[in-house]
Amino acid sequence: MKETHDNYEIVLDRREAIYKAIDIAEPGDMVLVLGKGNETYEKLKTETIYFNDMEEAYDAVKARKEREKVTN
Repeated sequence: MKETHDNYEIVLDRREAIYKAIDIAEPGDMVLVLGKGNETYEKLKTETIYFNDMEEAYDAVKARKEREKVTN
């Protein structure tokens, strides 16, 4: 018997994916940002840009806390 799982979403934009994961996380959840290691760049089709997963995750958590502060 084959198990299927459909509780995932593919988000191609890395920044958007990090923000979405932080936004939908519930208390007790763990968000893992995987795939780049400690690289501070992202290779796109036409260029290489500065991109730091840790900074993006920090900013996403900060933005979520600010939104929660406003709504509470």
